[in-house]
Amino acid sequence: RAIRFSTKLDMQFKILIFFALTLTLFFSACEAPIEDVTQKSLIPIPVSMKSGSGEFELNSTTQIIASEGNNVATYFKNLIAPATGFDLKIEAADKTPATNYITLTILETKEATLGQEGYELIIDKKGIKLTANEGAGLFRGIQTIRQLLPADIEKTAKQAVKWTIPACHIKDHPNYE
Repeated sequence: RAIRFSTKLDMQFKILIFFALTLTLFFSACEAPIEDVTQKSLIPIPVSMKSGSGEFELNSTTQIIASEGNNVATYFKNLIAPATGFDLKIEAADKTPATNYITLTILETKEATLGQEGYELIIDKKGIKLTANEGAGLFRGIQTIRQLLPADIEKTAKQAVKWTIPACHIKDHPNYE
């Protein structure tokens, strides 16, 4: 059987419904910004994850604060440079500014629960504080920061993106050796 449209108005109505449904499906598939970090898919899932208020904006004047010879600081700087276009400065650990900073700290007094690969990450509007017992923990924390940044951070050319990271408190360590 052939489907017949009784009037031109019926055909226009059906076309209108089709476009309305198509637009609804399109907009429902668009990802909305995630304010709640606990809704973000982090791999592996951290042991503890709490959302904070606001976000930290990474920009060209953000300073990386780390001890001298901290290879993880250099790794992070080089990791984000292509997509952001930022040539961030790495400053000595004794010069933390009041705002716009990323501190990478290896704890002098080791925290037993973190082990060698664990880390604690605190992000707020002022900056990012990443602490760990060993360099391996800092490296894993950097991978979490990488996942919290917009996906364009993985691109190899400069992107016109606002580089924000949701405020949060994450603590992670391996469950098994």
